[in-house]
Amino acid sequence: MTGQGILNFLLFSCLNVVSYPCPTVPYIDECGNSGILWNCSGLNTDRLPENIPQELINRNVTLDLSFNKFSTLTEQLFENLAAVSVVTSIILSHNKITKIENKAFRRLSGLCSLDLSSCDLDKNGIETEAFSYLHNLKYLRIDQNNFQLEGYPDVALSAIQSLSSLNIDIFSGFSFTAPFESLTNLSELQFHIIIS
Repeated sequence: MTGQGILNFLLFSCLNVVSYPCPTVPYIDECGNSGILWNCSGLNTDRLPENIPQELINRNVTLDLSFNKFSTLTEQLFENLAAVSVVTSIILSHNKITKIENKAFRRLSGLCSLDLSSCDLDKNGIETEAFSYLHNLKYLRIDQNNFQLEGYPDVALSAIQSLSSLNIDIFSGFSFTAPFESLTNLSELQFHIIIS
């Protein structure tokens, strides 16, 4: 093989790796849904790959986007995957998320588990209807964020009527506000103590 041939082969190989960077494996999420884990963790990206693997079509999908550069969650972010799969779990921990727009999860009606831990979220960055349409969400991790100054986005969280497990921080001055009372299915709270 000539030098040019080797260069072309390496370039083609690299392009294929960039096009399909997220491995898939069989997986059962914490809600017991059997499906596929699409692991897009640690890619230093702020978008989903455009090419959705064939094995995700018409399947339950757990999407791992942890350790990336996502900063804003919008409805458009998930629309292509949601059009062909049932997304049951999303892991977004360790991103630089500062904003969740209204109806960001609208197309993800099958979402059962959402991990937003260790991001840069604060109360003002989560719009009031950010969690609307999550009628099947049971597990939410929202701990290790920046809620110490303004408190939690209690009105936004109160929309998740199906929530049964919540991971949050407790800190000086923390208290449950009235909107939390609407979370009548909540049966498990896990607290992470923040010492300031």
